[in-house]
Amino acid sequence: MRLFLLLNVILILSTSCSVKNDVEFPYNAEREFSVDDYQKHLKQLAVNFIKNNKGYVYKVSYRTNKYLSKISNRIISNNESLFDKRKLNVYWIKDSRPIFFSLPGGYIFLSKGLLKSYVRSEDVFVSIIAYEILKSNLLIYKKNIVTPFEDISLDKVLLLSQIDIETMNKMNILTYEVLKRAGFDPESRLLWIQLQNKNSIDFALLYETPSILPKLEYMFKNYVSTRRDNLLEYERSASRDFYKFRKRIISF
Repeated sequence: MRLFLLLNVILILSTSCSVKNDVEFPYNAEREFSVDDYQKHLKQLAVNFIKNNKGYVYKVSYRTNKYLSKISNRIISNNESLFDKRKLNVYWIKDSRPIFFSLPGGYIFLSKGLLKSYVRSEDVFVSIIAYEILKSNLLIYKKNIVTPFEDISLDKVLLLSQIDIETMNKMNILTYEVLKRAGFDPESRLLWIQLQNKNSIDFALLYETPSILPKLEYMFKNYVSTRRDNLLEYERSASRDFYKFRKRIISF
């Protein structure tokens, strides 16, 4: 009797399989990655990078976070159509090289060497922050799936944050307009690109081919020349908060 029942079950299963060849398995093997998938993936890589690099990557202090929030709130409140109300997660990298990059989730990374050697102007610093906030918020990253091992390196996350020159130029233009709307000096973005171009060897780590910097400066300078408004004036002097902030970072 048991043998008979077993044979019947096998017969039913084999018949059903022959009728329905497109059996759906619960593995979603054919599902394509969505924008949300990439966002979550890269956000997890940022979390793992921080977790695995204690003593090298530091969360900013309360006072520094307060200063950065003041800048970001001014940028976001004057450009609400481009941003959601996502919280910034800013971290310092204890590295003498000039390093800056971002990842989805509001993660922004800046090095001590960047502030000490190259960022002496608050306008330039704001242009860096504005660019990275935009990049993180708009998810301007290559589609790239990387196994999120906890030992992800700096070289790996820098590679993930690289984009092509045409996209960089569009991001520079967008940053220019965002700074202008927020009442910051928009040409500080051009000053920052020129500074990198003059010191391209020091910034080689951040670009797949540092030789693109002269071309990037040329492309963006052409745009800026068409947007200059001599009637507008921007506050050129840095705030006391910036000097205090820079001093804290250099001394840590």
